[in-house]
Order: sequence, then structure tokens, then C-alpha cells
Amino acid sequence: MCYPVELTNVPCPMCKVFKPTGARCPHIKDICSNRALHPRHDVVHLRNAEVKSFNGCGYCKVPSSPILYLPFLLTLRS
Repeated sequence: MCYPVELTNVPCPMCKVFKPTGARCPHIKDICSNRALHPRHDVVHLRNAEVKSFNGCGYCKVPSSPILYLPFLLTLRS
């Protein structure tokens, strides 16, 4: 789960699905500044989400995962 830093008023996407027990959002947000994979903006992502695949920057995870990246590579070959 990631979104541009400029969208500061975005509610936590995990708290919409998994309601927190306290009054505050328990999720830790981090900023990714990898200009090679998302050159136009910095990205905010979660570090301790309940769903393991939502942890980390999505822009950086997809190219490093060959299974998720395979359909894109196949479209380039044809």
C-alpha cells in the first residue's frame, strides 16, 4: 500500500479494513525516495501492516519480484 507523499490527508488503508483497538492508527509509515523506480515523487508506505504483501513500497517490490514482473516482460517481447 503506497501513495505519493503529497497526499497527506489520506486515511490509513489498513485501518479501513482492520479496525484498530485504540483511538490512533497503529501502523508505521515510512517514506521511499527511490528515484529510479518512481522518479516523479516520494512514496509513503506501511512497514507493519497486518497483510504481509502490503509492507514496503509497491513500486520497488514489483520489479524485484520476477513472478509479478513476468507479465510485463512478456508484453515487451511480443
